[in-house]
Amino acid sequence: ASLFLGQAKPPVVEHYRELARTRAAAALDDCVASLGAWGARVKTRLEYGPAALRVQEAAEATGADLVVVGVRRRGALERAALGSVSTHIVLE
Repeated sequence: ASLFLGQAKPPVVEHYRELARTRAAAALDDCVASLGAWGARVKTRLEYGPAALRVQEAAEATGADLVVVGVRRRGALERAALGSVSTHIVLE
């Protein structure tokens, strides 16, 4: 069991983590179906952890020639404070 402030994670944390995974998988399936309708061949992976690191690991593991990452429109202050997955991927 992982620790949360010295104790096991509350069940509510695991509940919402699993809910997020389920929603992410459904969204990914929708994207694959849309791209498949256009004749695209798509391989997917659903990972958990630091996004930039997981994208880099997946690109290396699969020998990807191209990685496409979406960008949210954030203000400069929010982007500076929180960072950007796409920026981290490019800089690493």
